[in-house]
Amino acid sequence: AVVSTQSTGEQFEKDKAKLAKLRLQIAKKNYAISALQRQVDDIPTRIELLQYQKRFEELHQQTGAVHKETKQFYMLFNNLSDTKTYLEKHLIRLNSINESFQRAMSSLESGYLFLEQMEKLVEGAKHSKAGIEKKRDEIKNQKDSMNDEYLLLIEEQRKYYTVVKEFQDECKKTEMLTQKCKEYGI
Repeated sequence: AVVSTQSTGEQFEKDKAKLAKLRLQIAKKNYAISALQRQVDDIPTRIELLQYQKRFEELHQQTGAVHKETKQFYMLFNNLSDTKTYLEKHLIRLNSINESFQRAMSSLESGYLFLEQMEKLVEGAKHSKAGIEKKRDEIKNQKDSMNDEYLLLIEEQRKYYTVVKEFQDECKKTEMLTQKCKEYGI
C-alpha cells in the first residue's frame, strides 16, 4: 500500500507538472491570439474608411470656406486701403487747388499759372485713371483665369467622385465574390 501511495504521489506530481506546462502553453497561445486580434482590430473596416473619407471631405470644405472668407477680408482691406490712399491724394489736390485759386485771383499772371497747374492736375488725374483701369483689367483677367481654373478643378472633382464610386462598387463586388468563394470552400 505504501508503494501505490508513493507511485500515486509521483503520478500526481507528474500530472501537476504536465498541467502547469499545458497552462503555460495555453497562456502563450492566448497571448499570441490577443496580439493577432489587436492587429486585426487596428485595420479599419470599409465602413470606418468611408467615415474617415467623409470627415476629411467635410474638413476640406470647412478649410476652403475659412480660406475663402480670409481671402475676402484681405481683398476688402486692400480695397479700403487703396480707397483711403486715393481719397487722401484727392483731398491734398483739392486743398492745393483752393489755396492756388485764392492766389490766382490776385493777378492775371498768377491766373495763367493757375490754369497751367489745373491742366497738369487734369493730366495727372487722367494718368491715375489709366493706371486704375489697367489694374482693374489685370484683376478682371486674373479673375477670369481663376474662374477657368476653378471650372477645370470642378470637372476633376466630378471625375474623382465617379472613380471613387466605381471603386466602391468594385470593392462590393469583390467582397461578394470573396464571400461566395468562402461559402464554396474555394
